[in-house]
Amino acid sequence: MTELQTIQTAEIDRSQNYHVTGQRERSIMELQQRACLTPRPLTSNTPVIGGFIAWFRNAWNSVSTQWYIAPLIQQQNEFNQGVVDELRALRDDMQSLHAELRIIASEQQELKQQTDKIADLVDVAGVGYIRIQELKQLLDEISDRLIANDRDVAALTHDLGKVTYAVIRLDEDLKRLDGALRS
Repeated sequence: MTELQTIQTAEIDRSQNYHVTGQRERSIMELQQRACLTPRPLTSNTPVIGGFIAWFRNAWNSVSTQWYIAPLIQQQNEFNQGVVDELRALRDDMQSLHAELRIIASEQQELKQQTDKIADLVDVAGVGYIRIQELKQLLDEISDRLIANDRDVAALTHDLGKVTYAVIRLDEDLKRLDGALRS
């Protein structure tokens, strides 16, 4: 498979995965909403003395919460916000890489068309030796640009793979944290 076919396949995959990207954005927004932990007041359903029991529990817990639980909740909230911020940054990086990939694919397609036109001119026109040399030089320059674009595409594809891997790992970490928080 040529680099151009690889790019075109990546574009098709990207368009098919647009729905997944929307789901990922909704997941990030949901995580943002759930990133901040807040302690809930205790209640009691015991008749008559239930209010006293709830008051006593809340009074006792406010002491333990102030010195022990509150710093842990703050630390977890900061971590959660950091994870959400990092996910957003990774999403933005992926979008930038996709945009660069589209530009390079478009330029490479244009260069391929120019190369084909030049090749057709050389075959059909039967021009003189000097014109053929000029066209070959132009063809070599275009070929060099195609090779440079191939390297750029390979590098961007590699970077996109790294970003995708990082997003998947963060997603797995978030699922584990979510499971731990729900426990």
